[in-house]
Order: sequence, then structure tokens, then C-alpha cells
Amino acid sequence: MRHPDIVEIKHILLPSSGREFKDIYVVFELMESDLHHVIKANDDLTPEHYQLFLY
Repeated sequence: MRHPDIVEIKHILLPSSGREFKDIYVVFELMESDLHHVIKANDDLTPEHYQLFLY
């Protein structure tokens, strides 16, 4: 799926065997910023913003 408002998934890394299945790593396209920077840079974020981030 390609859309300007949706982050593109580049790759999904799975474990080599099913017995070691503990984590899945998802590689996204490179963004101009990250969530940490957005939260720290904006003083006017509302509880609804944080709720959306967690969603």
C-alpha cells in the first residue's frame, strides 16, 4: 500500500527458527524526525495527541 500519509514498511525481520521466536523487527522508511523529537519539541501536545501516538 502506498499513500503519502502512511509510513512505508521496507522489511520485516523474523527469527531464523520458530523456537527462537521472541521478537519481530520492522524496518520503516527513513523519516525526517522521530517520535521522541516530536514530543520533546512541542509544548502544546494534548492528552489526545499522546493517545493517538499510543494507538
